[in-house]
Amino acid sequence: MYLFFADVVFLLIRIVWMVVSSVMEEAAEPTQRWLRRWKAHLDPHLPARVCRHIERLNSVSRNERIEAATLLGEINDRRAVPALIRAIARHPNDPLFLQAAVEALGHLGDPRALPALYPLTTGHSYSLMQAARLVVASLEPKAVLLRAGTASPTETGTLLRPHSLSHMDPPTGLLRAYEETRP
Repeated sequence: MYLFFADVVFLLIRIVWMVVSSVMEEAAEPTQRWLRRWKAHLDPHLPARVCRHIERLNSVSRNERIEAATLLGEINDRRAVPALIRAIARHPNDPLFLQAAVEALGHLGDPRALPALYPLTTGHSYSLMQAARLVVASLEPKAVLLRAGTASPTETGTLLRPHSLSHMDPPTGLLRAYEETRP
């Protein structure tokens, strides 16, 4: 009788274990799908240290996310900008992380970050709003004046006044340039 009871208990424990493990696998499936989608966003040409810090942006630990954002800003690789933007969208209620990400985006200096930064300039903590406003103010001139591959940031004179129109006053030159580009 004792052996029969032990076998039944062992069988019940095994059944419970199988049910719990299958439920846990089903619960983990959305997380696994999300992780696969996240890794698909990573550029295979990124350096290993940038990829490592980008993956750390997904951490549950706030301190680890903050450290990853700070290090991505210090590495100064603009290919990290999309990952920082996605991390800002994923953690909208974490002001300390948002501030670290905003500062990293400001250090990277990429105008692609502007759409993610505009909402952070209002409705958040004072320090986060100030940081976002400073970064937006520093990035907006780059977004307006610079186009990819046209000139270096140090050559602002050629961007503000085209060389071929330098003998005219700015309004006349702009109107003439506009009329020449119309069909």
